[in-house]
Amino acid sequence: MAINTDTFKDNFRMYYRPLCLFALHYLHDIDNAEDTVQDCFAELWERKDSGMEISDIKSYLYSMVRNRCIDIVKKDSLINNNVQPSDLEAVSYTHLRAHETG
Repeated sequence: MAINTDTFKDNFRMYYRPLCLFALHYLHDIDNAEDTVQDCFAELWERKDSGMEISDIKSYLYSMVRNRCIDIVKKDSLINNNVQPSDLEAVSYTHLRAHETG
């Protein structure tokens, strides 16, 4: 699917809140979760003119948010030294399945 203004708006309305809840599982802070999701949508908007085709926007957005959250948690764990990369995998697959069925 090509990204245009109407599909972007529709996808934002449909996925913003569920993606924030998904990010919250990683980040444990609603403000950071919302910022992360907004950043992902902003990046998607910036890429719209590249002609990129996305076959499954929902999966693409969840992957984008998950990867961004993992980057944030890794950065924070370097500072706090309290989260291991293996801790992140259990969260990602369990909560992604929950969001896919909802």
